[in-house]
Amino acid sequence: MSISNREQPVVKTPEEKLVRLCGAIGRNERASEIVEIFREMWREAGLRPPEAEPRWSGLTDDSTPTEFSVVFSGKASPRLRVLFEPQGDPASPKAYWEAGCRFTRFLRQRWGASIEQALKVEAIFLPEDPNMHLCMGHAVEFDDQPAFKMYYNAMAKGPSRARDCVDQAFRLLGYTRPWKVLEKALVPNDRIELFALDLTPVTRLKLYLRPMQADIEHITRLYAVSATAEAGDVRMMWDFLGKPRVPENSRPVFLTYQFNEAHDERPSRTALSIPLFPGLPSDLAAQRRTCSLLRALATPVKSYLACVRAMADAPLSQEEGIHSYIALQRNPGDVAVVVYFNPRLYFRRYGWLARDPARTWPTPVFT
Repeated sequence: MSISNREQPVVKTPEEKLVRLCGAIGRNERASEIVEIFREMWREAGLRPPEAEPRWSGLTDDSTPTEFSVVFSGKASPRLRVLFEPQGDPASPKAYWEAGCRFTRFLRQRWGASIEQALKVEAIFLPEDPNMHLCMGHAVEFDDQPAFKMYYNAMAKGPSRARDCVDQAFRLLGYTRPWKVLEKALVPNDRIELFALDLTPVTRLKLYLRPMQADIEHITRLYAVSATAEAGDVRMMWDFLGKPRVPENSRPVFLTYQFNEAHDERPSRTALSIPLFPGLPSDLAAQRRTCSLLRALATPVKSYLACVRAMADAPLSQEEGIHSYIALQRNPGDVAVVVYFNPRLYFRRYGWLARDPARTWPTPVFT
């Protein structure tokens, strides 16, 4: 029997889990500020109360329209990020797109976010595929000041047109050279899914790629395209997080390419994200594997363990789906590990709505 069907406790609010996460990473003094920003963004994104019936969302496995992540490294304090999917009624790609466009402009009005580059490419990603699972996302990172980023669906006009769409965006923003280097490494099964921008005065672009049915050798070739990547990271990460499975028979990994300068000959950095769910028996198993990876990279595990406790509603041996992906990125003089946490607002009531949906828009819930 699935864990999600054993019990249906009272819904824990995302704000409560955020407060716990702030304590876990030593930011108790900013917890109230972070919660207020979260509430404001939740409201402006048009999201429903957690106790209401969920709209469709492809952002998480149970259609929770927000995701938490924490960046860990051996040389800096942990950093907390929150991702939102703006939504609207009646739930549809068109309504979500319009909500996302309003939210982009809200970030400029409310926080002074630099959205000029995002607006330049906005029309390229106007949704046309009625079967798309995600329209747009926006994230905030809680550093000294909130910093924002956004994500367009590269497959908005269908998966077969994703490369054309991102090619247009890179050309329009002047990043043709490093993009062409990456494009040459791609094969037909390498699916470009997201085009992302930092909403800051300093332009930084990202591309999210999911290689379908790829073996570890192909993933390694793709990972090594960027300037700072070390090819051995792929097998090392898979040994800690993925074995005894093999990548080609598992949920696909994500490769995230960062483009810092338009004149660079290659993408600046690559992050490799490996899914922990589904595939492991519980979040206890996920925690053990993640701790092994962090220790191998000389990254303290205390804050990470506290974050897992903050997200858990039951003993970890009885939990599933708290962890979604674990990402690794090498930066100059440092290596960062990002742990993605699902707040799981709906899974105990409805199960994993977005894993293999029988219905998407307007809601995956059958009543």
